[in-house]
Amino acid sequence: MLYAYVSGAGNNGSAFGGLTVNTLWYDTTIGLTMLAGRFLMIIPMLAIAGNLARKSMFHHRSGLFR
Repeated sequence: MLYAYVSGAGNNGSAFGGLTVNTLWYDTTIGLTMLAGRFLMIIPMLAIAGNLARKSMFHHRSGLFR
């Protein structure tokens, strides 16, 4: 069961092939895990991109390698 949720969070979905328990509970919780695994990982990536975009450019001065 753990593999089903980890696979769902990684958006692999290969666990659905071997998961024979086709119930509303597993379909709903693994689906929510897929949504969380995909969209909640976007937030840190956007934060890092915003931090990198806010950095100032490095200005070359004399005495430094170019």
